Amino acid sequence: MDNQKRQDVVRHRKAHILTINGSLRRKFAAHIPFLTIGIFTLTIQIGAEPQQTPDIKFAQQIPKSSEPQTSSIGQSAAPIPASQLWAEYYAARDSAEAARSRGDIAAVTAALVKASHAAISLNRKDLAAWQLNNIGYYSIEEFKERTDYTSRLSATENMRRGPQKDLYIKETKRIFRDNLYLLMDVTKYLEEAYEMDKDLNDDERTQKIYSNLTFVDWVRNYVNSK
Repeated sequence: MDNQKRQDVVRHRKAHILTINGSLRRKFAAHIPFLTIGIFTLTIQIGAEPQQTPDIKFAQQIPKSSEPQTSSIGQSAAPIPASQLWAEYYAARDSAEAARSRGDIAAVTAALVKASHAAISLNRKDLAAWQLNNIGYYSIEEFKERTDYTSRLSATENMRRGPQKDLYIKETKRIFRDNLYLLMDVTKYLEEAYEMDKDLNDDERTQKIYSNLTFVDWVRNYVNSK
């Protein structure tokens, strides 16, 4: 076979192969026309607003941030049983007493705030108000003990006027001022207790809360007086 005939045979075979491949592609596309459309739809959804594609299960719609999905994280917590709240209330009171015995007013305050919260959850505003009042009461008692408050005021009243009394009063004010930090934060708790208690029709308890408020104000004024 000469070269010209070989070239004719090669061209004929290439043309026949191209014809077969074209037929196969057309036949393949005719039987599964959704393939190219489905792939294109999926490609669009990856980078743009999700579209509905019911024929392609793995191309699901992505939830929008403005439409949060329901989950257990967002559900309201179950109410705390009353028995547990009472246990927390008494445990907090016991912690406050223990802290008071060691003179830790910060721990006393934290425990009584916790007791107050438990009482509020129990719908016992009277107990809640009293625990807030106790923050003031225990702080006042600690202040009196550290400053020898009762003895100093008694001595001041019984002393005659003169330089010695003036010096003693000056020293008393200094001692009070050094321990005033014990009373600095109690006013807000006493005021909250008073507002909570004043409509509960217990004048005796309300008066005690008011008396503690008055004492704190008196000490502050006394320390700052000339």
